[in-house]
Amino acid sequence: MSDHNSASASKTAEPSADKTRGILTIAHGKPRYLRMARNLALSLKQHAPDMPRAVVTDAPEGYFDGYYDVIIPHDPSYGRNVEQKLHLDLYSPFQQTLFIDADSLLCGSLHPIFDQYRGKTFITPGFEYISPGSRDTHWKVNFEKVFQAYPISKLPKFNGGIYYFEAGENSRKFFETARGLLVKTQDLEIEDFLGNGPPDEVLFSIAMAIHELDTQFDEGKFMRTLFGLSGKLRLDTIHGGCRFKKNGEWVTPAIMHFASFGACHPAYARECLRLRAHHARHVVRKVLLWGAIPFRWIFDSLRWRGISIARSMKR
Repeated sequence: MSDHNSASASKTAEPSADKTRGILTIAHGKPRYLRMARNLALSLKQHAPDMPRAVVTDAPEGYFDGYYDVIIPHDPSYGRNVEQKLHLDLYSPFQQTLFIDADSLLCGSLHPIFDQYRGKTFITPGFEYISPGSRDTHWKVNFEKVFQAYPISKLPKFNGGIYYFEAGENSRKFFETARGLLVKTQDLEIEDFLGNGPPDEVLFSIAMAIHELDTQFDEGKFMRTLFGLSGKLRLDTIHGGCRFKKNGEWVTPAIMHFASFGACHPAYARECLRLRAHHARHVVRKVLLWGAIPFRWIFDSLRWRGISIARSMKR
């Protein structure tokens, strides 16, 4: 198993940067994932400019220059797409790590997240639980077998858009437990996520229950997805701010996770173009990017309407 924390495995643009706190993301495979990681980096530069950024990637050399401070080679032996997240502890060069999915954009400060989670072995926002006998429409798991296999009373439920963890013996044992569950997915009837391996959320949830770790309600201020969106999404990645109604409640997340079909929302492309225009060095490129926003908004709005209609018909 390769040592990703060695000097030869990573390229550091800012050798003097504080490595206590840092942001980690993963972007490999399809070009669209690499572009998403660039967009995330621009939003991080906008709202967390002093915080070191690291990316695990198989992108060509130089692709992320100026976007991330530390480039970490992607290790295929760590598994398929979502299985890679089970090895975050082996990838991260930081003492306190906040992992953020590449299909996210930052629109606020990250310091409240680090401050509230400081001292935690592993944690993510959440407030729902799965108990013996209950069912879940999103996680495809035989929960009866899970509760029979382990002495646990409930499983925390969450979206894996962000994970916070701290280096140390406790987190090492936790991640080893999560990775050990990979060989038990068939026994527990855990279905693969779109052919990309078992969902990291499910394996992390079981490992959290085993190690008696819990989620923490963030009052809608840390991270949210578009699932359950009603009405307009108000998002500004340049000046900051995000507000929308999710499942009937107003939320104001610092991190907007455009999971699944969420990346098709017109606000995602608009904000990515705004970020690229804002950080562009050449005037002509700035003008072209700003000018493209209205046309892209019209196209994506029509596409989003079609997606919304199709999803409503499936219910």
